Amino acid sequence: MNPIFSVIGKNGRPFICQRLDCATGEKFRNAYFATDIQRQEYAQKYGGEAMSSREYQAQWDMRLTAAHCEQMHLWHKQHWDKWAQERSRHLNYGQDFDELRHQSAISDLTQKLSMPNGKES
Repeated sequence: MNPIFSVIGKNGRPFICQRLDCATGEKFRNAYFATDIQRQEYAQKYGGEAMSSREYQAQWDMRLTAAHCEQMHLWHKQHWDKWAQERSRHLNYGQDFDELRHQSAISDLTQKLSMPNGKES
């Protein structure tokens, strides 16, 4: 999951996800705690201008606990699952989806497309 960019603190700064298994959150946490020397080395290696630790940290909020982030992750997942089910239902036009019929139709279509002029040999 991405850091919780959609959650903004009262100070107007976005939170960095504190979940231990959040790879993106880990990148932002590593950048948050990087020293000025590490920032200079990174800028020299990859180009650009290094922001000081203080300037970078001023842009983020780290006050959420891992438990808060886990709860928000679960809420987001429940919302995503509900959205995916709804989208699937709309794509199937509210009809019961017949997987076998669907695969057969796709197979027929790909076979026709692979034959010259759509004719079978």
